[in-house]
Amino acid sequence: MTITQYLTEEHRKCDSVYADVEKAVSEEEWERAEKLFKEFKEKTLLHFQKEEDILFPEFEQRTGIVMGPTQVMRMGTIKQGNFWKEWKKP
Repeated sequence: MTITQYLTEEHRKCDSVYADVEKAVSEEEWERAEKLFKEFKEKTLLHFQKEEDILFPEFEQRTGIVMGPTQVMRMGTIKQGNFWKEWKKP
């Protein structure tokens, strides 16, 4: 399995957990939704970290492009990561 395949599969798992959160919310299963959301948050932050630590450096090394798409994606994951780290239940 390649790095890209692994991270793509991991991304799909995050999406699946998020869909479960939405379903629990729509069914007003608040405790389940909260538990699933915590799982989603943890998996998503870990996924972001893997992209930044593994995928982006590999891409940059192989292509020689360091100020292109990976820079834009890093900015996006930093913003999203900061949001999730600071988000607290109301």
